[in-house]
Amino acid sequence: MIGTEDLTYAREKPESTYRVVMMGGSTVMGLGAETPDLNLPAFVDRDYSAIFRANEPGLELEVINGGVGGYFSANEFLYLASELVHYDPDLVIIYDGWNDFQYRNRYDGTFLGNPRTEPNRRVLDMGYNFGGSLASFLGNGYLIGKSVFDRSASLFLVRLALARLRSPAATVPTRESLAEATTTREVALRRYERNLRLIISTAEIHGFDIALFLQPLLLDDGGHEERKKYYLSARTMFADLRREFEMEDSVCIADLSKSLDQTDPKVAYYDSGHLLGAGNEIVGRALVRELVACNLP
Repeated sequence: MIGTEDLTYAREKPESTYRVVMMGGSTVMGLGAETPDLNLPAFVDRDYSAIFRANEPGLELEVINGGVGGYFSANEFLYLASELVHYDPDLVIIYDGWNDFQYRNRYDGTFLGNPRTEPNRRVLDMGYNFGGSLASFLGNGYLIGKSVFDRSASLFLVRLALARLRSPAATVPTRESLAEATTTREVALRRYERNLRLIISTAEIHGFDIALFLQPLLLDDGGHEERKKYYLSARTMFADLRREFEMEDSVCIADLSKSLDQTDPKVAYYDSGHLLGAGNEIVGRALVRELVACNLP
């Protein structure tokens, strides 16, 4: 959805159409925007269209919102390679970074790095017999009850008070815990870079342009020290990739993580990562400027 309507798209691209697919997690999908026409792809569509019409007369710009809540770079690569390439895109925009940080501790050696894969498979296998189905039924009932319980404001205040009573005093990080955090961060960043390179290779194989953007996040509002360290390293990684691919006309790489630094967070941010419409508008303009600087299309 990029505007005020639910839109569906045929795989076959209409004639005289320049098709753009924008991929990412919930920040692309539109969580935080007050209305669908204030999400990030909608602003990219509007800002890019004006420039596009001047540079490419006779072609119609089409922007598809391919954001999926919770997706990080591995999901995006698989979604692109298995499904979206069949929509014959001319340009694919990848806008991420936050979820790769969020999932940094979940690497279990598999491609998606999801430690819930095997437990979920066991739950599915249980459903093929009566005892397993009953266990799943009771488990789902518990989760529904817990969900109702968690949404209760009064009970939340009680739980918060109890948690504060139980919470131990803050501890100074040990050398071992700092080393473990550094190793986790390095592994997660290598995985992030690997996935971006796979996305670039997919674009080369299928003959479309690719643009990779590191999204902005709140880093200095307290309680985000590890996120800040991760993002400092991610910025370096993006700068290295940009230098490596700067001679490739079909590859555009840019760091947008500072694009909201001069904006009041209360105006731009819905929370520490999702953006309000005003934030999406600023980032959308910055993103389009980078596309123009990369001579895309």
